[in-house]
Amino acid sequence: MKKGLIVSMLASTLLLVGCQSSEETEASPNENVSTSVSESETVESTSQMISQSSSQSTSSSSTSESTTSSTSEAEESLWNDDKAQSLDAFMAEWGETMDQKYEEYSEGNNVDWYGTQIPDTLVGEDKDWTTMLDEDPVEFEWSEDGEATEDNYALVAVYSDADTQEYLEQHLYFFTIHEGEPKVLVSKQNQGNAENNFYFWETDNPQLRDGFADIVNGE
Repeated sequence: MKKGLIVSMLASTLLLVGCQSSEETEASPNENVSTSVSESETVESTSQMISQSSSQSTSSSSTSESTTSSTSEAEESLWNDDKAQSLDAFMAEWGETMDQKYEEYSEGNNVDWYGTQIPDTLVGEDKDWTTMLDEDPVEFEWSEDGEATEDNYALVAVYSDADTQEYLEQHLYFFTIHEGEPKVLVSKQNQGNAENNFYFWETDNPQLRDGFADIVNGE
């Protein structure tokens, strides 16, 4: 009887050990799956971070290149808004040294030049004078970048002291660029003529000539 009981107990013990071993073996695949999923998520997360970083870097590089390109184009142009502002400041300062006060004029904004509306009567559709540089006819055209059609003078600014200077002592300046070269043209013509010519000549004032050239050349 005791022998049978002992055998029965041994059998139960062996059965219990077998079940525990089976449970541990079944638990192991779950742990492997969990570890594999965790590693996969880590790789995916790292890939996303690298992709986002690369995208941000590319976007930043594109923005930087675009800004650099725009700045470079502005610096390389013969004329632009920044240079126009520099000329305005220069004319105010230079005018003081000459005891003259200059105002800027433009298309549709004319100075009354001895009864003639300038610049509109010398440039554009309303032109009714033959413009001359010394003894040679010239054509002016308004330009925002210093460029003009072949042979024409790119007109970038007009200044005059007509509103403040004494009669017959007034000055009219056309700031032009011709074939890439800055040229300051001046006129003191105060009456008409049979040929209906309006005469300019290049200024012989070195401060004015060099000052405009420095602005055009970005110096």
